Amino acid sequence: MPSEQYKSKTTLAREAIEQGIRNGLYASGARFNVREIAKDLNMSITPVREALRILQADGLVSYDEHRSISATELTPLDADEIYTLRSMLEGLAAEWAAERRTDEEIALMRRAHERMIASVVEKDDRGAKDANKEWHFIVYDAAHTSYLAEVISRIWTRVEWNTIWGAPGQIDKSVREHGEITEAIERGDIALAGQLMRSHLFGGRAAVKVIQSSSEGQNRNGGVPGK
Repeated sequence: MPSEQYKSKTTLAREAIEQGIRNGLYASGARFNVREIAKDLNMSITPVREALRILQADGLVSYDEHRSISATELTPLDADEIYTLRSMLEGLAAEWAAERRTDEEIALMRRAHERMIASVVEKDDRGAKDANKEWHFIVYDAAHTSYLAEVISRIWTRVEWNTIWGAPGQIDKSVREHGEITEAIERGDIALAGQLMRSHLFGGRAAVKVIQSSSEGQNRNGGVPGK
């Protein structure tokens, strides 16, 4: 990976905006103020606009007919499609990881899992999200494929992580399931590793549905929850 000093301003802007979307700084559907972002990043608006165009190609940013730019908002149908694809691809990755992983990769999985546990205990949401992604991609790398991790990575850009972890108990559930999947991969239990990963993904989809339903209910009732 190139160091920060060798990255272009467009790359730095893209990484900052993408991280902001993933961390909930820019909510789904929220409009971007290009000048404010440029000011915050201490750069001109040109690399920020270029970064937003790249993120548009990745599906994270949308332009409307009035040239307004916003964080892409997933519909329930979009989420269903994404999680169906994730369950298929990531289940396969877990199966191949159980067959092909090295001892070093198992150690990396366990360390990432332990970092996630520690972050949850410390209520460090950012640290937990980072450890969550690290663990998942160690599993995908352990599958030792030429293309699968790349395809999964593109789908990951569309997942609303802030929404998923807003569901009650979802973070603790994810931690527990990561541990079970790691153990299955370490034992070389191909069928169980795939089954557990697919179940893990469907659990994430269920969490998104809970949040989406709650949000729709609040919108129908004028933003007052519980009505």
